[in-house]
Amino acid sequence: MPHADIGPAQRRRAKQLRKEMTGPEKKLWHELKAHRAGGAHFRRQVPLGPYIADFACHHAKLIVEVDGDQHGSGRQQASDTRRDRWFAEQGYQTLRFSNWQVMNEFESVVRTIAAAAQGLLFAPEICMPPSQPSPTRGEGSRALSGEGPGQAPGDGKGGTP
Repeated sequence: MPHADIGPAQRRRAKQLRKEMTGPEKKLWHELKAHRAGGAHFRRQVPLGPYIADFACHHAKLIVEVDGDQHGSGRQQASDTRRDRWFAEQGYQTLRFSNWQVMNEFESVVRTIAAAAQGLLFAPEICMPPSQPSPTRGEGSRALSGEGPGQAPGDGKGGTP
């Protein structure tokens, strides 16, 4: 999502949320910012459309949400469902973890995020094919095959057969 689509009020709110992260969010951010979750690059408190995601990896199109106790209520669950649906419409997958999971099952949470990020980063539809080595001295495929100017294809010698 382009940066310009985010209004100044939402930017201020995201900046405020970065300063006021919960204990579980801080603990998880310590791992994510060091690229320990599958090598993926995450940002924190990221404005996306009408929402602010706790953590987002734009390259893998992955959102990670850390939910407090209020997310167990019916009203908040409905709001979370709408939010997750909106992220999905933008092509993002959302992973949700409770504060309790982050604090008590931390290694499992990080492994789950890493596995999801790796699966999405290396999915065939977003993966670039491996780059080919550069041609020697700018001669293209002839340098690799042994052919050069004035040589017949395949014989490695100049002239006609």
